[in-house]
Parts: sequence; C-alpha cells; structure tokens
Amino acid sequence: MIHGGVGMDKTGLVTKLTEMLAQENACAIRYATHAAVVEGPYAETVKARLKEIAGDEARHAEILRDRIVALGGDLEMRVRSEDLIPAKELTRILKLKG
Repeated sequence: MIHGGVGMDKTGLVTKLTEMLAQENACAIRYATHAAVVEGPYAETVKARLKEIAGDEARHAEILRDRIVALGGDLEMRVRSEDLIPAKELTRILKLKG
C-alpha cells in the first residue's frame, strides 16, 4: 500500500491507524470535557460547537476502529496523553490545536 508516497505494509498501516485512533480518542474526550467546563463570553455558543466537534472526533475514531479490524489488527483502548489538555477559559480552549 502506498501512503504519502511511501510504501507501507499492512502491519505498518495498522500501526499508523492505531496511533491515529489514540489521538482521535483523546481529542473526543478533550472536546467533550472542554464543552462541559467552558467559561467566559459566548460560552454557550462555544459549548455547542465543542460538543459537535467531540461527536466528529468520536465518528472518526469509529471509522478508524472499523478499518483496523478490517485489516485484521487488534484494537487498543488508549489515548494520546499529550492531546489531553485541560482548560476552562475560552481563550485557552480556542488556542489549542487538535
């Protein structure tokens, strides 16, 4: 299989998808948590958008799980800890990438 111009075997692909799954899991948790605790101006509008993004991240994770299983890989239930960034203040939440 070719990915980004570099040859990748099935094992390598499953490994990469598993890394991506850990990131999607963490981002879903982060956005949902930020939605629950966000404070400041426009908090309700931001809360709704964060919940929407959390749902998107959860759907991305579902797609990755399906692909990993289809390729014969084993699913892992882990998160990328560097993507679990606590914040309550709107300005801090908006500065986070993910």
